[in-house]
Amino acid sequence: MISETSADLWQARRIVVPVNTMGVMGAGVALEAKRRFPWCVGPYITACHQGRLGPRQGLVINNPTGGQNLVLVATKKAWYHDSTLDYVNSCLAWLASQPFTGDVSMPRIGCGRGGLDWSSVRPLVYQHLESAGFNVIIHNRGEQ
Repeated sequence: MISETSADLWQARRIVVPVNTMGVMGAGVALEAKRRFPWCVGPYITACHQGRLGPRQGLVINNPTGGQNLVLVATKKAWYHDSTLDYVNSCLAWLASQPFTGDVSMPRIGCGRGGLDWSSVRPLVYQHLESAGFNVIIHNRGEQ
């Protein structure tokens, strides 16, 4: 099931964070995640340097003290590029294959700082995640 809300993304227990594959969390949702959850930065950079994060492979980072967990998905190769529909499509396919339970909250990935239009991304989200084995909550912050 997919629902859309204007509720605060950062109150969710499992949050999808759109990132690049270069290990730079410099803008948008990624920068906010870096500020709020500094424990995610090291594993993210390591995964990027080891080639373990890309359009077809995300990264789940569990909070070492319990609480919120992050799911990093690459929507672009470099921080200075726009997101691409190919990357978004691939990361959504990966996300749909994960054995999550309960709710997975996400911004409008690839939109906002990624430069994509929600009218192009939304059908991909529904295509991949509508029948996933978990609930998807899309948070609309205006920019995301």
